[in-house]
Amino acid sequence: MMHDLFLLAFILAAPLALIAIHQKFNHISFLSPIVLCYALGILLGNLGFINVSEHFFSTSAQTVVPLAIPLLLITTDFKEWAIHARPAIKSMALSIVGVTLAGITTFFLLHNFVPEALVTMGMITGSLIGTNVNLSAIGIALHADAKTFLLVNSADVISGAVFLLFLVSLAKPLYAKILKPYPYHETQKEEKIFSESEKSPFKWWEGLQSLLISALIVLFAAGLSYLFKKRIEEGFMIISISILSILLASASQKIRNLKSSEHLGQYLLLVFGLLIGLKADFASIFQDSIGILIMATVYYWLSAFFQVLLSFIFKIDVDTTIMTTTGTIFGPVFVGQVASAINNRSVMLTGMVTAIFGYAIGNIFGLGMVAFLRWADSLL
Repeated sequence: MMHDLFLLAFILAAPLALIAIHQKFNHISFLSPIVLCYALGILLGNLGFINVSEHFFSTSAQTVVPLAIPLLLITTDFKEWAIHARPAIKSMALSIVGVTLAGITTFFLLHNFVPEALVTMGMITGSLIGTNVNLSAIGIALHADAKTFLLVNSADVISGAVFLLFLVSLAKPLYAKILKPYPYHETQKEEKIFSESEKSPFKWWEGLQSLLISALIVLFAAGLSYLFKKRIEEGFMIISISILSILLASASQKIRNLKSSEHLGQYLLLVFGLLIGLKADFASIFQDSIGILIMATVYYWLSAFFQVLLSFIFKIDVDTTIMTTTGTIFGPVFVGQVASAINNRSVMLTGMVTAIFGYAIGNIFGLGMVAFLRWADSLL
């Protein structure tokens, strides 16, 4: 009991310290808080300093991830963003088609060689359309065992890191050979919309209100699950939480103005990243996850291939294509970094729009992919 209390205090406090370190050394771009959380967790876990039980891990994951989803969604004015971001929405629609085609192809190429292939595909789909929070939510919804959960998370981190390096270095010169150039430049005002300096500071009262709203959404989703399923069904709950958050954000400007909600949601993701790191047994990962790593890598690169192909067919420009990919896969955290790398901060709005929509629909599409692949596989 005392061990669990100490562990709880540590995983809640450590991300705050790592955020402070990041702010002090923010000129070192790769030292993002999530990277620091993963690294600290992996170091302490593999050196044997901290042991996380399966019960503590599963309980924490089933609490943190559902709470984080509403916090990341309820400040978004989806109607307003849809009006001002039609090119981004078109590009994102093509990206989803690309992910779908890549998912079907990857599964039927590799599913005979990867244990828990369906669960892996569902989780990686969530990451490719949304972010790691969607991947984790889908793992919970599909009852992924702790080992599979950790292996898929690790494979996603490795594949994502390599792909991010490609986006900030080689993507634009390569894509520009077949995609049309960015056709216009937005005003300086639009360039500043989502810059770091424009983010509002965290306010404790707003944070507490946001956390209460998020908890109520989770409880309401649990009630719906009992009403329609007669039990807590994780998949139904995750989809319900996403839909309820979108509806609430669209209906209430007062709730959308709780800007500290996003800070708190990102903090919970750091807590979860630290937990993942603490449970990442390197010996087990290198021994057991090579098939999952190959599946994740193939899925990432096939998705990029199909998206570029569709962007070429439907005449989407190179910068919008890159920022759509950044927003869907990596979320808001790396939007500014990639926009600077491709020398066009005007497309930050595109990246932010797609990131938020990815958060919103990633769970639905990930679980939908699993249902479709299970049905298709049964026919063969």
